[in-house]
Amino acid sequence: MINSRPTLKVTEFEKLPFAEQAAIIWKKGQPVATRYLPEFRIHLYAVGRQYIEMWVCRRRFIVTLFRIVSDTEDLLDYVRADMANKIPAGKSKSPSNSYR
Repeated sequence: MINSRPTLKVTEFEKLPFAEQAAIIWKKGQPVATRYLPEFRIHLYAVGRQYIEMWVCRRRFIVTLFRIVSDTEDLLDYVRADMANKIPAGKSKSPSNSYR
């Protein structure tokens, strides 16, 4: 059933039961990035032309939410998290310090 569907619209995906949403992400989703909040690990997947977040509770290790990213501003959280992880500990985040 999942493979026979063309790309779903946002509203169609949101109306699906949780288990079907999960199946679509696991079968068609391409992992893009992960970011961390105190209570959640949030995985970003590309599914067709859409980005979907999978929220995993860090205490219970269960998926609690799927959220379609409809605002490109939300993608900046992943860019910031990735950049923060690439700066070595003890180094300044300011590029001007690298020339001293």
